[in-house]
Amino acid sequence: MEIYVPIMLFIVMVEVIITALTFVDVDSSSHRYHDFTGIQGMILLVMKFSIWAYFAYKYYQTKKHV
Repeated sequence: MEIYVPIMLFIVMVEVIITALTFVDVDSSSHRYHDFTGIQGMILLVMKFSIWAYFAYKYYQTKKHV
């Protein structure tokens, strides 16, 4: 538990910072319909997929040992 909480807090902090970056260009893009537009959106998308891939890797690694 003492390792999971700091990792979770770090992931939440990074996601909040990157999500906040999407508001930088909120006035300049009237055609934007979602948060995954521009470079901020691509970073956010890559982060979400990499976090999911890490979770899946650890899940299957744990399942193999049980």
